[in-house]
Amino acid sequence: GGSSDAYFVINKLSNNLEKNDAIYKEIGQDVSFFKYNSKAILRDLERYELINDLYNGYYAILVIDDRPISTKECFELFDKKFKIHNDELDYNSNHIFNDLLGPASLLNPNVTNIIKELESYDLDLVSMSGSGNGVYGLSKDKKYLELILNKIKDKYKFVRVVELL
Repeated sequence: GGSSDAYFVINKLSNNLEKNDAIYKEIGQDVSFFKYNSKAILRDLERYELINDLYNGYYAILVIDDRPISTKECFELFDKKFKIHNDELDYNSNHIFNDLLGPASLLNPNVTNIIKELESYDLDLVSMSGSGNGVYGLSKDKKYLELILNKIKDKYKFVRVVELL
């Protein structure tokens, strides 16, 4: 998304890491997240928990709806109605909670429909990606995900099965 794009553009323009950190914080709360180049859990704006091996051996089915969600609008709605603290959530389980699901679902109700559809297939994990319109489901069984893909591919703008690296 836009935050990852911003991170890589800033680093191409400047090699001053201290200055870059200040820029990341100014333009987007999650931009600095990308400096780790790793899977991680964001505990708050300053604390990241790296989880490099959590989903080794998994494949993902990615589903993107044709109605985009504005990241800015999603965060504004989150700040008004949905702000929660996630320090107590257990990220060692296969449940990952995306704080932006509530506002994203209000901006595009089909996100919830996609989640419910993928959950009906008993995958190991189903969640929304980023600030919306993309949903993913995880499984170690690539053939099972491809079967799901063939059942739902005509309903959505984009459906793919990929291997997690």
